[in-house]
Amino acid sequence: MPRLAPLIGLAFLTACNSDNAGAPNSTDSHGETISVISSEVFSITLETIGTGEYISPPRISSSAVQFLTVISGDAGPQGPTQRFRFQAVRSGRAVITFFHNGQSPTVQDTVIVQ
Repeated sequence: MPRLAPLIGLAFLTACNSDNAGAPNSTDSHGETISVISSEVFSITLETIGTGEYISPPRISSSAVQFLTVISGDAGPQGPTQRFRFQAVRSGRAVITFFHNGQSPTVQDTVIVQ
């Protein structure tokens, strides 16, 4: 039986603020530090491996970032995706932790709000 790599889940970041053409757009933000501008709306998309889903809302370590909603997406190469939307509320640092109710790993991203 093949072994799975320790980093199974995928995370994608998309900034949704139409006023900021230079907004961050990372296709692999899993475990990364993400920089956004205060008042910007951004998304982190996670892909599940196998069954289950990431639990909503995720844990956010500070009030610099506010959770808005989660949207179920199409299936990716490994399984279904979920798009978590957030708003950068004030300058600071927030760690967002996504827990899975199945076998996919916990995902943790750091957001720096400028």
